[in-house]
Amino acid sequence: NASQTIPALVIKALPQPDPCAVPGACVSNVLFLPGIEGSRLYMKDASGSEHMLWEPNTNSDISLLAMTESGASVNEIYTRDVIDKVFGWHTDVYGEFSAFMDSLAASSTVGLKEWKAYPYDWRYDVFEIVDNGSLKEDGSREYLIDDVEQMASSSPTKKVTLLAHSNGGLLAKALMIRLAADGKAELVDKIILVASPELGTPKTLFSLLHGYDQDYGLGFVADAATVRAAIKNFAGVYGLLPSVAYFTKVLSPLANFNTDSTVTAREAN
Repeated sequence: NASQTIPALVIKALPQPDPCAVPGACVSNVLFLPGIEGSRLYMKDASGSEHMLWEPNTNSDISLLAMTESGASVNEIYTRDVIDKVFGWHTDVYGEFSAFMDSLAASSTVGLKEWKAYPYDWRYDVFEIVDNGSLKEDGSREYLIDDVEQMASSSPTKKVTLLAHSNGGLLAKALMIRLAADGKAELVDKIILVASPELGTPKTLFSLLHGYDQDYGLGFVADAATVRAAIKNFAGVYGLLPSVAYFTKVLSPLANFNTDSTVTAREAN
């Protein structure tokens, strides 16, 4: 019958289950940003032999880390790894943490697919690190934004969690500002800050002025005077200075002159 109407057949695709719908089933890849002095720094001499300048073996290593007043490195210095243990066997820095993260990534129940640490030259300002990347041994540069994009692409959630310690927290903030400017802030789902000096830290001020708490190995590995001379042009160190907000939120004074000896010394200066 030519006038008969044939009903249209509509085929609907069945909804696909979301593999991340179950809490804990999917965990974002983790990008770890270490603190100041938490990445090893290296250079090569005229013969091509590599020398590790940080951690230092002698005061001469500290001096080779010097920068010019314009913020340029006197020597070509690169980085490769974060510090696990000082000199590979002494005080633990990120060794136990790295082993723990490795165990999470290897677990079949946690859901963490990948994590990595981003070593960087902490002498520089955090925005300069984001913009210019970290110099590697072969002369190439590793860029934080590239790492975020790569890790997000392989992440079960298509996002990255930033885990930042100390100065790494300031680096994370600089990174987010640059990501937001590029319309890529959604690549990061969480930022976890551990002991990050968001208002600055007074200890930096005393380290710059007096080399405070910068003696290592009874001064044979590094002494306060050498460290003070080397760090005076480190933009990264100045980024840790106390901010105006620090003085409005912290009531305790930075220094007290309450003994005869300190009063005498102050007046003498």
